[in-house]
Amino acid sequence: MSTIVTDCRRPGVRSESRGRVFAVLAVAASCLLLAGCNILGPAYAILAGPPKQDARYVLPEDRVTVVFVDDPNEVLQLRKRALLRRIGERSTDVILQEKELVARMIRPADPLALAASADRAQALLPVAEIGSRVGAEVLIYVEMLALQEFVNGEPRPTASARVQVLDIEARTVLWPTADIDSEERGLVTAALPPVDPQVLGTMDGKVRVYEALADLLGENIAKLFYKHEIRAIGENLGAERSPF
Repeated sequence: MSTIVTDCRRPGVRSESRGRVFAVLAVAASCLLLAGCNILGPAYAILAGPPKQDARYVLPEDRVTVVFVDDPNEVLQLRKRALLRRIGERSTDVILQEKELVARMIRPADPLALAASADRAQALLPVAEIGSRVGAEVLIYVEMLALQEFVNGEPRPTASARVQVLDIEARTVLWPTADIDSEERGLVTAALPPVDPQVLGTMDGKVRVYEALADLLGENIAKLFYKHEIRAIGENLGAERSPF
């Protein structure tokens, strides 16, 4: 039986954003009353915060959803099963608990276990069949594309994956749709700040780096489905350094 996690919604959880809106309106009203007011722009920027990226797709809130992270291209060579699960768990936690985007989700361990069992029996299951067997109505399919420890000679671990949202009952792709640029359809990337090369030279250090990269990739996958802050290109470039 699949493990279904139900979101416990908290009354008033979104009141903070409503309060910011009222604060912005209050500042604007004050400026209209005061001749020569020149603080609206800076005040609005502070209250509104950084620029935001809209959700690429809004998940059906009332349908049982699962994240299935797959690695058919053998991208992960170290702790593969654990990292695939970690990516899925982080996405699930953000979607379900932190952002409350859907009411019910199945834990990523369930489709992973089913797929692994089928693989051992040399009976490769279609993705939709995996979703159906674990009881999902919507499946977020994540296919690992690449993982690099160095980029242009710099020790900056990066990973990329492609995401699809599938309707298991209708056997159709909900997102991305055909009108989206084929080069960017569902592509998600993650990059850590530069790390000490000596860290990547030890097994313990490499595992910690890979786990941090998995967490970041999982979070970025979840961001496809809700409005979030975006950084300006080059922001803090060269200033960040990994704690590893």
